[in-house]
Amino acid sequence: MANGEEEETAMRLYTIVAAVLRRDAEVALVAHRGDAGELVWSLPAGKVEPYEAMAEAAAREIAEETGLALRELGALAYAVQYSRPQLGDSTLAFVFEAETEGDPKVRDPDGEVVAVEFVPVAEAIARLERLPSRVMAEPAITYLSGGNPSGTFLSYRDHEGTPALLTRTPAGGTA
Repeated sequence: MANGEEEETAMRLYTIVAAVLRRDAEVALVAHRGDAGELVWSLPAGKVEPYEAMAEAAAREIAEETGLALRELGALAYAVQYSRPQLGDSTLAFVFEAETEGDPKVRDPDGEVVAVEFVPVAEAIARLERLPSRVMAEPAITYLSGGNPSGTFLSYRDHEGTPALLTRTPAGGTA
């Protein structure tokens, strides 16, 4: 490059929306099949499509993965940034509390979600501990166990194939 200019590389940015759906003292989890065919449980979540509003994406993902209708998108539970410079991508995930209605039933058009269940919070945490992705598991577990207040922002960066937590900033606070 001329005059010491560095070549700028394009980074792919993914936006994810997820929901904490509660019924009484239970939380909804959805299951996908893992590499060995085992059930891997997570919060209902999915990619925000281009030009789709986050509330629209939340309603769509909740309906597809749980069969429930979004009644109200509530407070931001937490947000996560995960940068993977070696792969040229970064993901922003926004996780909201949400109120729903209806009966749970998987309606995933992609066939990725195979089950949906409302389970006690302690059981949800136990299932989430088995998630292969630290970036997905750690913030959800910490939030559900009361360790992070609503609105907490967490930033991770991949370091040699392992996500490293860079910052945890509570809502209205500093890291």
